[in-house]
Amino acid sequence: MGKQLFGQNISISDDVYHPLQQGAPFDGEGMPRQRVLLVDRGIPINLVYSRAAAKAAGKQPTRARFCPAE
Repeated sequence: MGKQLFGQNISISDDVYHPLQQGAPFDGEGMPRQRVLLVDRGIPINLVYSRAAAKAAGKQPTRARFCPAE
């Protein structure tokens, strides 16, 4: 995290509002999804957290994941 891993032309997001996105507007925990920038200009900056994983890591849930794995 935070170190250049990809070319500067690479940015990756999980974007519920993208016009080609076909998933549900809520995550697997029933929370409304939100846009999460994962890689910004080649640098990983965010991870996707469920509520349980966020609590364990001391982070905020990202509301992006669809299927809960826990």
